[in-house]
Amino acid sequence: MQRLHPTSRREPQRPQQSHRVRSGFTLIELLVVIAIIAILSSMLLPALSKAREGARRAVCTSNLRQVGMGLQMYTSDHAERLPGPGSDGRAWAAQIVPYVGSTQVFVCSSDTRSGIEPSIGGGGLYPLSYGWNSLQIDANRHGFISPDGSPISLNSVALPSETIAAFDYFAGNAPNEAHVTDVSHLDSSPATPTTRRVADRHLEGFMALYTDGHIKFRKAGSTRIGDWTVQAD
Repeated sequence: MQRLHPTSRREPQRPQQSHRVRSGFTLIELLVVIAIIAILSSMLLPALSKAREGARRAVCTSNLRQVGMGLQMYTSDHAERLPGPGSDGRAWAAQIVPYVGSTQVFVCSSDTRSGIEPSIGGGGLYPLSYGWNSLQIDANRHGFISPDGSPISLNSVALPSETIAAFDYFAGNAPNEAHVTDVSHLDSSPATPTTRRVADRHLEGFMALYTDGHIKFRKAGSTRIGDWTVQAD
């Protein structure tokens, strides 16, 4: 009988394993990923927008702080008299430019209106985002201009820490002016969207420079007439 050599024995064949590798995503998986990205974007974009506006508000605050220092230096050189706004409310900025060193401090980064009016001192050369308090009510209750149109003394302001001097200005209904002269121009009643000249570009509010030099954010519609008059109210 013939014997088989041990090495010649045949091993039982094992089933071959599939080496096919799955690649890519199914349509459903792609749609799920897109939906998740869309949800995350809708959650993050408002926060990013708010953070960006917060940075712009900080720049605006810095601008008005420099404007406030310029006003203080101007009054020191002019017997405590504040600058006159002129007939259109733009001359005050031109008078303190030498004290702030740059016209850029008068431009708010959140001011997205088209065109360059109003401008500092007129002429359309240097944009002006901030307005002057020229409110005129009567002989005793008025803003930073006397009833006869002449500049007032800094010492005549009864409550400097409570009286607004300059602010974020909206020129929609007065493209060549940069001040408030009537109660209908303010941020609250009886102002209307067609008469209001106080901007609300900083998250529905505006930055205000007070007579004593401090800056404060005011929600649109939160001020009263007493915030704009030089006499205690």
